[in-house]
Amino acid sequence: STGFLEPKGNCTEIGLIKYLMSAGISVQDIIREKEGKILQTIPFNSRRKRASTVLSLTSKDSKARVFLKGAPEIVIDYCTTYYDASGIQQELTEEAKNKILSEIVTATFAKKAYRTLMICAKDMSLQEYEQLKAENNNFKGEQDREVLE
Repeated sequence: STGFLEPKGNCTEIGLIKYLMSAGISVQDIIREKEGKILQTIPFNSRRKRASTVLSLTSKDSKARVFLKGAPEIVIDYCTTYYDASGIQQELTEEAKNKILSEIVTATFAKKAYRTLMICAKDMSLQEYEQLKAENNNFKGEQDREVLE
């Protein structure tokens, strides 16, 4: 018999998981693979309008990957590059930021009352992560953890 994944989490996380499942992505394997590899989280709240998770990428030369997801108008200011429609990495200039926010986010999705979400990521060595942690109160408080973003 085959099992059926019932997504859990907040409505945004459930929506992301269902989207990936509908695209044929093996979500169960990805979730299983990240178990025990979460180094840090900063939960979403309405003041921050974003959430972050740091994962250990032990299979990739002892790296950590910081994921940031949230309101596009907040998250885009943390970005320096983006991938265009062809999948080519481009510099994120002020002009490109404005175009993404006005033409894609607002005119295409928000205008139709869709919830919009932006996701970005950055890799660092585990050594860099541990140094950042040591220099910022072992990430005890929210402001200490926000340095990751």
